[in-house]
Amino acid sequence: MEENNKLTKCGMDCTECPLAEEYDCPGCESDKVSDGCDIYTCCGGKSLPHCGMCPDFPCDMLRDAAFDEKTGDGGERLATLKRLAEESRDEPARRYRTTVLGACMGVGLGAIAGGLSGALAVCVFAGAVAGGGLGLMIAYAKK
Repeated sequence: MEENNKLTKCGMDCTECPLAEEYDCPGCESDKVSDGCDIYTCCGGKSLPHCGMCPDFPCDMLRDAAFDEKTGDGGERLATLKRLAEESRDEPARRYRTTVLGACMGVGLGAIAGGLSGALAVCVFAGAVAGGGLGLMIAYAKK
């Protein structure tokens, strides 16, 4: 499955969803999804981006769909959802680490500049602010 493809709430490639044609479904990203998909109804009712973020993941309904003889994918969608959920949970920590690292580097560079210029306190403060700001910009930049 390519990363560019849109995913259904249950973690499969939207173009491979067996309900898409059957119900003329425009996709889980649309607000006009048919009532034909119980997984979409459940996940959407909980206002979740996908089933991987559900505290009940993987529920029986999702497991049954993933391993269904006709429409299942052997559990591939469960692995995809687990990876997406882990990435989402790691994001705040990554942003924090990047910001702190930027501030620390700024303090170090500010101390060097302040030692050379004789304005240590001003340069350390300015370095911390600039480094923290740069760290925030990096942390929130799109991948």
